[in-house]
Amino acid sequence: MSAFQPEKPGSPAPPAGPRADMGTDMTNASRGPRFGPEDLQDPERAQQALLHWDALDARLLAVLERHPHHGPKLATLRAAEAWLSEQAEPRTPPGSCPSADELYDYGRGPGFRQLDPARRTTLEAHVRSCEDCQELVLTLAAPPPLPLEFDDAPLRALSDELPPLTVEIPSVTVRPGPQARPRSLRPLRQWLPMAAAAGFLLLAGGWFALRQDGAALTGPRPDPLLRGRSSEVLWFPRGALLASDSLLHTGWPALAPQALFELAPQAGAEEYKVELFHAGGDAFTRGGRIWSASSTQPTLELPLGLEPGRYTYEAWVVVRGLEQPLGARDFSVVRDAGLEQELASLGRLEDVLRLLDQRGYVSDARALAHRLPEGELRSAWLSPIPGR
Repeated sequence: MSAFQPEKPGSPAPPAGPRADMGTDMTNASRGPRFGPEDLQDPERAQQALLHWDALDARLLAVLERHPHHGPKLATLRAAEAWLSEQAEPRTPPGSCPSADELYDYGRGPGFRQLDPARRTTLEAHVRSCEDCQELVLTLAAPPPLPLEFDDAPLRALSDELPPLTVEIPSVTVRPGPQARPRSLRPLRQWLPMAAAAGFLLLAGGWFALRQDGAALTGPRPDPLLRGRSSEVLWFPRGALLASDSLLHTGWPALAPQALFELAPQAGAEEYKVELFHAGGDAFTRGGRIWSASSTQPTLELPLGLEPGRYTYEAWVVVRGLEQPLGARDFSVVRDAGLEQELASLGRLEDVLRLLDQRGYVSDARALAHRLPEGELRSAWLSPIPGR
């Protein structure tokens, strides 16, 4: 028998060579990946340590702080890191912003609900300091357009009733004939000057007759033609008003209200709203709110007196449940000693109205005319449309 032969011959010994395992890189030796106090003497290694100052251990960080050259650099890096972290944080803490519904009501979006005056003041202060909430409120500055509803059923019914229109164009035959003789224009030229003079005399006579008929009851002077939405919609008050302690209010308390807010009637209006504020220090700011009211009529009466100063009021109209801004207007309240003396010498209301209008107190004259009984005098002062 032959000797036993294994099925798989034995593996040869591995070839001799370098070792496959490597030493650890965690070393404090110079030029290694870890930093040590001796590395601060090398400018390049010190620069790397400053760039990774937040990863250094406490012992090396303390040595870096005490270094006369690298210590100020470390302080600058820490200050910059703190400033960047502060800027990255939200300006308002989470949860402190009002809800979206409150911001919608504050921005007076379509169908908004009235806010409590104290809550509205708080929201106004927050919106001034919070950019996110301010951007949300600014999106409500432009209201959506009103829906247009047009019923064309009457027009379609009328078109069905009308018979079809048929146009027949007859044929025209042109035949040569005798040449027409031109007529002389001399008689027409003679009558033109006389016709123009007669027309002028007719117009002058009509104007003179109308002036004589209305001389007894003259109305206010016509306002200049103004441009802008506020001048067309916000009628009164405007310009200057007499203070609440003037002779106009004390002498005729039943006829002269403190202030009368009169708006131009709007088509489909369901409600009119007015808010009165103290005027701010410039054209872009306003003071605190004094009074607010709403009415189904475009005339609202202020129930309180106003001290001398400047004021601003804003108005809105509600049409089909949507609130539309009408603009804003400024006015002032003054004391006029000279006018007080002239009012004291008058007894007729017609003279009082005329004096107020001549001296520029058109708002007071208009408010006084509103309190007159129905008649020609009241119609003469209320019929002109302001701003036209």
